[in-house]
Amino acid sequence: MTTGAHLAISDFTNSANCTGVFGERFRGATGELRVLALGAFGIVAFELLTNALTAQRKPMLASAAIGVAFVLTAALDLLLIPRYGGMGAAVATTIAYTGGGIAAVLIFDRAMHARLSDLAPRRDDVAWLMRKLGLLVTR
Repeated sequence: MTTGAHLAISDFTNSANCTGVFGERFRGATGELRVLALGAFGIVAFELLTNALTAQRKPMLASAAIGVAFVLTAALDLLLIPRYGGMGAAVATTIAYTGGGIAAVLIFDRAMHARLSDLAPRRDDVAWLMRKLGLLVTR
């Protein structure tokens, strides 16, 4: 949830972030940063669920998701960076993060005997977040 808000905010501000933090020479990296921002959902799923698996004394299953992300990163870097440079690296990383996140979701789902719907936010979760962010007015 908060990743979605962060993604929306970062899409509008990342040009300023690139040049504000790294200087004018990095203005050209704005496109790559936008592509990388799409991987935020995968990163969050990956981090939360691999940590949850480790906490449940299933670190080898967490390692499997890490392995998926690693293999995707290595293969896509070799495939995309030589031809597309920085944008290829951004796309490869985003796909690898997303793939690792999907692997973590599927592994977690199976290991914890959960349903995929258990991982989706409920209406109450969305309403709570909106109230916390001051975006929902209640009567």
